[in-house]
Amino acid sequence: MGNCQNSELRESIVSTDEFSDMDHHRKSCFKKSFQRIIIIGGGIAGIACASVLARNGIQNFRVLEYSNRIGGRLQSFQLTPEISVNLGANWIMGERNPLLKILEESKNSDTLLDPEYFSQERNVIVLDDDYKNITEKMEIYHKQFLNDWHEMSEYFGKTGELISIEDFMKRTESSPDKIPKDIYEALHYIDGYSQICANEPSNCSIGDADEKQMEDRFGETPIVTTSNTSACVDELAKSVGRENIIFNCDVFHVSKHDGDNKFNLSLRNSERSVEQMSCDYLVSAVPISQYQSKRLMIDFMTPEKDELFSALSLVHFVNCFVLVEKDQEHLLPDKNDFFYLPNNEENLFRSIEIDAMILRLHGRKALAFRTTAEKAVKFNSLSREEIERNIEKTIKRVFEFDATIENFSNPTWAAQENFQGCYTNVANCPGRTFDEFYSLLNKPLADNFYMIGEAFDGSNAGYAHGAYLTGVNSAENILKLLKEKQ
Repeated sequence: MGNCQNSELRESIVSTDEFSDMDHHRKSCFKKSFQRIIIIGGGIAGIACASVLARNGIQNFRVLEYSNRIGGRLQSFQLTPEISVNLGANWIMGERNPLLKILEESKNSDTLLDPEYFSQERNVIVLDDDYKNITEKMEIYHKQFLNDWHEMSEYFGKTGELISIEDFMKRTESSPDKIPKDIYEALHYIDGYSQICANEPSNCSIGDADEKQMEDRFGETPIVTTSNTSACVDELAKSVGRENIIFNCDVFHVSKHDGDNKFNLSLRNSERSVEQMSCDYLVSAVPISQYQSKRLMIDFMTPEKDELFSALSLVHFVNCFVLVEKDQEHLLPDKNDFFYLPNNEENLFRSIEIDAMILRLHGRKALAFRTTAEKAVKFNSLSREEIERNIEKTIKRVFEFDATIENFSNPTWAAQENFQGCYTNVANCPGRTFDEFYSLLNKPLADNFYMIGEAFDGSNAGYAHGAYLTGVNSAENILKLLKEKQ
């Protein structure tokens, strides 16, 4: 068998002294090709599953991770040695959120436990193609748009029918043929994708529309934010152990043994040699895109499950945090105004604001450039130099000075073959209600086989804690079965 490269885990997880003979460790990765339990994917869902198993005394398991790091779409980037920003998941919902306790245990200092953070007032400034302020023009349509938006929420709550935002809006007074295109796109972005809702667009706050719902589910603090969500994964991984995580392993095929009900996995190791492993219990924690694209082929996949996967759309979203040189920061606004940018071919970004958390904790005016959908895919295709030129051009148009960029983050989720997007959106599946859809999605394909991740938690789809909960649930189910067999 070929060698499997088990890359360095972060120092905080396991002391490197425990594995001084790393060459021997690499060569022995696949020596034991059978494992009682295999988890495909080392994101938060897979690591949560592994952590629960390990803390309950289970040792015969392995996590097979495609890349050379754990965390999946929980990944941080250092803008400076002191300032960390998230490339993926950005905040944690509520004081009763299970990830909050894990984050607190990690003693991550860049955590903002501020109930007012997401309800503070800020100016929203809408710019047209000539970068002129058209916010007042938008106010004419804003009230009707909000009414239609709330009507959509009520419709979904009453019927459970899965329908896209775009399809619903076509039924209302806020349909794109009844509102000027530039205004419609601004309203849709600001009130929809950014969830910025208030009575007046010039005095908006984030999260007000769902505040009661969020408080009922997660507690009085609706949103907690951190610049290092990956600290949650690091903390969970401490109990897993380096020897149980194998990196650079691309699992591409899963089949079932006839007769003994075992699962057989085909994978490519770091040297691209094909290896075989088998197990009694299999947990698949890969992104939904891997099933959609058939990068992970499962012999016992059903047409019904394929149909459900195809109904889940991938969200393409970019948070690009930018620092200009310190001596230029005085040229930026003094508070975190939200600038909606013209949605034209020339402009790569959809919005800019000064990140309130970095400003409060570090005293730096970091600009949060955001973009979505096709523009996010385009962003992912550009070189770092091309992105920097776009940033400089946009700062020049909006803030009217020639910026010198100190550093910026450039997430590339849509360009990575193991992700192909940020997270899944609620399904668009006419003919099925929300509950019906997620009940079928979570229906097991086979005994002792579990699919987990953010896409499989209907109540928390798209959220890190949704992925975490599916990982915990799968581990608890396996523990129950193991106990029954004792």
